[in-house]
Amino acid sequence: MKLLGAVMDYAEHFRFRESPFSHPLYPLCGMAGYLLVITALERIMRARRPFSLRRIVVIHNVFLCLLSLAMGFGTLIEITLHAVREPDGWLSITCDHRGRVMRGRLLFWMYVFYVSKYYELIDTVIMVLKKRPLSFLHVYHHCVVLPLFWMYLRTSMVIHFILVVANSFVHVFMYYYYAASTLGYKVWWKRHLTLAQIIQFVIDLTATYPFVYFYFTHPKGCSGSMRAFIFGQVVGISFCYLFWDFFRKSYQNPIQRAALTKRAVIESESMDEQAVNKRSIQMIGERSHSKHSGPMQRSHVAPESKTNRKSKQEKGSRTLV
Repeated sequence: MKLLGAVMDYAEHFRFRESPFSHPLYPLCGMAGYLLVITALERIMRARRPFSLRRIVVIHNVFLCLLSLAMGFGTLIEITLHAVREPDGWLSITCDHRGRVMRGRLLFWMYVFYVSKYYELIDTVIMVLKKRPLSFLHVYHHCVVLPLFWMYLRTSMVIHFILVVANSFVHVFMYYYYAASTLGYKVWWKRHLTLAQIIQFVIDLTATYPFVYFYFTHPKGCSGSMRAFIFGQVVGISFCYLFWDFFRKSYQNPIQRAALTKRAVIESESMDEQAVNKRSIQMIGERSHSKHSGPMQRSHVAPESKTNRKSKQEKGSRTLV
């Protein structure tokens, strides 16, 4: 109970700038260290067999599943309390021009979410140790969220609670799926999980637009940064594109996939046939050219004159003599 009370007291008076991982070097060093570690591990694992890590993977995914559930509900409860208690109501959780929302327990839960992104880098380490291929989407996603959520916290951008809540609840199902599949259970909604991630990014992009309106129109301004908002929009758009491309390639309709395969085969055969026809035409042209060039070469030989034949006969007669 004392430990729980100490944690609650710490969360009540939490300040981001005085906490670990708040310095600007942390997200930058985190990205650089992450890329160096996975590059080195990939080289080491080339000559080694993949590790099983079944028990570790299950514990890791169950922990992140429960942590995501706590972060989602914790942030949602605190943001709702602020919307009800603050004089400005729902405007306070969009603009927070008084600077009274991004503090205490709400800020603490957002900070926990930010720090959890460093722990989630272990996802990639596990994949490398199991010799699973890494996609650009996977590495890019784990890298870019570090500076993104650091910037949100640094500028006290309260409206990013939408991203925290949406991402946390999606991760509840995602890490549950990873844990279940590691244990050998089949989850029928795997396809819908990727679709839910895409919907999450669309919500993240569109639901944060009120910040722009109040940022420029409110007399007292808003907490947060326009640079952080623009950076978040660029990241969100890139996530939408990359996840949609992954969804399209991974879960394409079997009929469409067969049709595309058939079309590719037909195009390949057509190209081969064109190449054969072109070669045949070249061979016919070469043969035709050789037939016409033979007589022409013979016809260009000048006929031997009578004077030459007579001189040759005289030379022959002299040798005989």
